[in-house]
Amino acid sequence: MKYKAFIFYAIAFLIFGALFAWVVLLTADSDDDPGEEIGESHVVARVNGVEIRASELNRMLNLTNRGFQNDRAALSRDRREVLDQLIFRKLLEADAERRGLRVTDGEVEEQIERYCDAFGGEEQVRELLQERGIEFDDFVSEVRSELVIGALEDAVRADLLRQVRVTDEQVREYYDQYKDAIFITAEIAHIYIRVREPGGEEEAAALERAEEIIRQLGEGAEFEELARQHSDDQDTSDDGGYLGDFRQVSREMQMAAIRLEPGQHSPQPIRLQSGLHIVKCISKDYIPFEEVSEQIRDMLLQPRLEEAFSEYFDELERSADIQRFLH
Repeated sequence: MKYKAFIFYAIAFLIFGALFAWVVLLTADSDDDPGEEIGESHVVARVNGVEIRASELNRMLNLTNRGFQNDRAALSRDRREVLDQLIFRKLLEADAERRGLRVTDGEVEEQIERYCDAFGGEEQVRELLQERGIEFDDFVSEVRSELVIGALEDAVRADLLRQVRVTDEQVREYYDQYKDAIFITAEIAHIYIRVREPGGEEEAAALERAEEIIRQLGEGAEFEELARQHSDDQDTSDDGGYLGDFRQVSREMQMAAIRLEPGQHSPQPIRLQSGLHIVKCISKDYIPFEEVSEQIRDMLLQPRLEEAFSEYFDELERSADIQRFLH
């Protein structure tokens, strides 16, 4: 098993995916041949002496709706994948036990209530689980495991955050390096020339209109007045083409606005699928460092934290005695 690529959010999906995936049962109605069965008591793996039996593997396959396939090759592949997930979960559960992490019966009951409320009530959940041969008590165990591993994630994250650091200097360096591209805000206006059928005579005529407007702007015409006269954007034309914050427009228009100084307009029309735009920069300023410093810190911290999580997973695996008996 290699977990180098896992980020901690992906871990939650991998570990809890089997639990959440039972939602598929709301719409699934499969009478497929389940393929070759493995005896429920058959030991399919051991993790540090803890046995994983076929009953647990089959239950997880059924929860994820992956145990009902005609294709035996696909079923065999799914069994191996789900077994890897179960092995991984055993490693995490063992570490949670070593750390003394516990969840109360009340916490488990609250989580089950949330699931039941979200998916039609406890009776509906019990019926759905019964259709797949899953006991409600096994479902409760899955919920408890989910909560324990969630507590483990929090604990490991806290440990790693004490080891992984991003300095104030690194945060400031990133801000200074990218402030012209990222940490900038602008107010803009535009003149929009609609093109319903790109590539034809209509687009050629629209381009000619746009170039004529740009020519008039170059001769000193007021952008706002030309927007009122010529823009096909009825929502903004009466306001002189005012769009406001440039972050709500297309990337192409944003990039054009960044290159402009306040009062300038784009020297060529900007081509988008729906037509042509002439953009004017009304005002432009940098977002203050103080407003984005913590966002930058989190962004710089994330890949380092992901790598630290990956190393943690690898160490769990390296130090474990794992035996697989499913081929």
